[in-house]
Amino acid sequence: MRHEKATAGQYEKFQVADESLSVILDVKQCKSGLMYTLEDLAEAKAELCTWLGRFDRYTGNNPQKYQSNIRTAQRKVSVIESSLRAVGAIPLSAVELLEKELDAAFPNAQNKQIVEYNGRNFQRRYWPVEKSRSGKSVVKWGKFWAEISLDV
Repeated sequence: MRHEKATAGQYEKFQVADESLSVILDVKQCKSGLMYTLEDLAEAKAELCTWLGRFDRYTGNNPQKYQSNIRTAQRKVSVIESSLRAVGAIPLSAVELLEKELDAAFPNAQNKQIVEYNGRNFQRRYWPVEKSRSGKSVVKWGKFWAEISLDV
């Protein structure tokens, strides 16, 4: 992560690497030492809604119009949300806490691998979150744990 401090104001520029794309975010640093605030999250979501609205109102013949801006805004929201969850500004749900525990206990679990944790069976699953423009290759994978029952 590259960090450049601006000379004027309270703004700093951070470059966040997300898979193959680098997104440059202007982040307001707050007094409590958090990198992001809930205000920043609200602004990022508003920006995403703006781009989605522009795409909805677009009547031209270019299906890719605004798509790079939408992806950038989605990644910005994702980065801010994950940062706020990591520092505890946004509380984790029971499912997220369980997934965090499973990730810590089984960091190298493969797709469809079944593990036992606290007397319950879970299966690691992956799915394509984002595909390339052609749709032939996956740009970003998502993952989750599914509870399963092993019937003998």
